[in-house]
This record gives sequence, C-alpha cells and structure tokens, in this order.
Amino acid sequence: MTQSPGASDRPLPPRRSAGALAHERSARLAAAERRLAAVTRILDDLATVPGTRHRVGIEPVIGLIPGAGDVISAVIGIWLIVEATRFHLPPSVVGRMVLNTLVDLVVGIVPVIGDLFDFAFKSNSRNLELFRRYAADPGASTGEHRLVLLGAIALVVGVVWLLLAALGQLLSGLSL
Repeated sequence: MTQSPGASDRPLPPRRSAGALAHERSARLAAAERRLAAVTRILDDLATVPGTRHRVGIEPVIGLIPGAGDVISAVIGIWLIVEATRFHLPPSVVGRMVLNTLVDLVVGIVPVIGDLFDFAFKSNSRNLELFRRYAADPGASTGEHRLVLLGAIALVVGVVWLLLAALGQLLSGLSL
C-alpha cells in the first residue's frame, strides 16, 4: 500500500482514557451549567419581590415590550435549549424544554395575563432543572416527559379539529 508523502511523518493524536473523556465532559458540563444558570438567574430570579419570598427576573419586564418582548424571551429560551442539546439529552426531555418555551411564548403574548404568567411559570428555570437532571444522568427515566408531550400533541390535535369543525359549520351555513 502506498502512503502519501509526509503521511508517516504526522503523529497520531494521543488516545485519551475513559477517565480523561469523563473529566472533559464534566468540565464542559460545569461550564455550560454556569452559563445557563447565569442567564436563567437574570431572566427569572434576579431580585426578591419585597415582602415575599418570590423572586423575579427581567423576563416579565422584557415581556412588556409589545410584540417583541415575548419573542426576545423565546429566542433566549431557544438558545438555552440549543446549549443543552450539546449534551445529548433524551429527545423527550428536549421536547419538554421546547414545550416549556412555547407555552411561555404563547401565553406571554396575551396582554396582562401573559405578563402575570411570566412571574409564575419561569420556563427558563424549568429548563435549567431539566438540563441539570438529564445532562448529569442521561439514562434517567423520561416517562413523565413523554406523557406530557403526548398530552400536548393530543391537545393541539383536538384544538385543530375543533377549529376545522367550527369552520366547516360556518361555511355550511353560508349560502353561496
């Protein structure tokens, strides 16, 4: 077999042990967790509401910007999800994270109610907890998340079906 010129001159990369790979993953995991926790703290838990133990971040304030506020929050939420997927979380957990962000976006769009919802729901904190649980233990059970996703899919299918049925009734009542 003929080698290309200089091929034998290149050293092979050193083989890393399983322990070294685990240490590297653990260092990457710790760095990612710090980034996600810092962003989540700013968005969801920056300050304590006086006279209560409830913490609030800047996300409800950003949400007050008509139209753009909830989209900005959703984009940050998507970045958190993308960051988390680098650790190969189970698909049902990533789906749950996406669902948390979508619920925050959809309900957040509703004036006043959406802003109040932002105080309580805290999708970024929920997603950070999912990240912490499943990035550290990717083999953990995900049954509860699959059930939530199936319920969400059933709800969306039901709503679409009802809308189509209502549209059919409306169109059948019109005389053309």
